[in-house]
Amino acid sequence: IGENKYAQIKVYRSLPPIKYELKSVDFGSRPGGFKKADKKEIIDAANAVKSDVQREAGDDQKFDCYEPLSGTKQVVAGMNYQIKVKIGENKYAQIKVYRSL
Repeated sequence: IGENKYAQIKVYRSLPPIKYELKSVDFGSRPGGFKKADKKEIIDAANAVKSDVQREAGDDQKFDCYEPLSGTKQVVAGMNYQIKVKIGENKYAQIKVYRSL
């Protein structure tokens, strides 16, 4: 140090490592993927196949109600719908409906 009574000392402090966590990714709409459908579309599609759904359920599965709740649609050579239908108290059915052009 010599005549200079002071020395420059560099102190490095250790910081905790930075953590990154992926929360979600949105790539926009994917071609051919399912998208949210309008309530009217869902109701129309579900009601159009109601008798078919009841027939598939058979005699042992009686519906207390038939209320389309939500659904998605996919454009194909026509339209595919995936619909959640309430059929009773805490009972739901997931139906898939195809509508031709």
